[in-house]
Amino acid sequence: MEATGPSWFGSTPTAVPTPPSAGRASWAWVAILLPEGLRTSWVQPDGKLVVGASGVRPNDPVGTAVFELVRLTPTGIRDASFGDNGVVTTDFGFGIDRESFLRGLVLRAGGKLLAGGSTQGADGRVLFALARYNPDGTLDSTFGAGGRVTHAMPSTNPFNVFAFATQRYGAVVLAGIDCQRAVLARFDPAGDFDTSFGSGGIATSTAIQSVDVLTSQPNGALLAGSRRGDQLARFAG
Repeated sequence: MEATGPSWFGSTPTAVPTPPSAGRASWAWVAILLPEGLRTSWVQPDGKLVVGASGVRPNDPVGTAVFELVRLTPTGIRDASFGDNGVVTTDFGFGIDRESFLRGLVLRAGGKLLAGGSTQGADGRVLFALARYNPDGTLDSTFGAGGRVTHAMPSTNPFNVFAFATQRYGAVVLAGIDCQRAVLARFDPAGDFDTSFGSGGIATSTAIQSVDVLTSQPNGALLAGSRRGDQLARFAG
C-alpha cells in the first residue's frame, strides 16, 4: 500500500484525492506534519500500519512540534480504535513552546509501541525523550512517569538527537550530536537510563561529528553514520 501524505493550501492540511482502484490511501491528518515528514513505520501482525512522525497540532497557536503516531487499517483508512480517530500526539509537559521531535518507533510485545527522540526541557535544553503507548494509543502508565521518560545530557554543550535504534533484549539507543561529536545514550526496556553503557550511560566519539543514522548489528554493536562528511563509526554494544 502506498499512502499519500498531506498537501497544504495556505495553512490548512488537505487530503490528496486518489481513486481507490489505484491502490493508494489518502487521508487528512489531524496533526500537521513538519517539513522533515515521516520518520518511521511498522506493520503490525494484524496488518495495520503505524507511522511515526514529528507534527504540529492543528489548533496550536504556537506551532510547537510534538510526537505524532498514525495507525491505518489494512485498507488504508485511519484506525478509529487508536487514539483520536487513528492519531496520537504527545508532548512532554515542559510548556506549550517546548518542541519534541520523534526519531524512531518500535513495536513491542503485546502490541505496545515505543517512540524515541528529543524534547526541550523547561529551561530550553534538549533532552533525550521516550514515550510508550498501549495498543489503543494511550500512554502506558507502567513506563517512566505516566508513559514518558526524559533524560538530560551531563554537559551543557549544544546538543540534539537525530537517530534511534533497538538492541537485543529490548534496549533502546538514542544518538545525535554534542558539540561536533557523536553522542549515544542507552535505555533499558523499562525506560531506565543504562549507566553500564559507555561512560556512565553516555558514549561519545570525535571520529564522527554526529549520528544521523544508527543501526544495531547482530552481535550488539552499533553502526553509526553521519551526513557530515559521509562518516561511519562502530560502537561496542
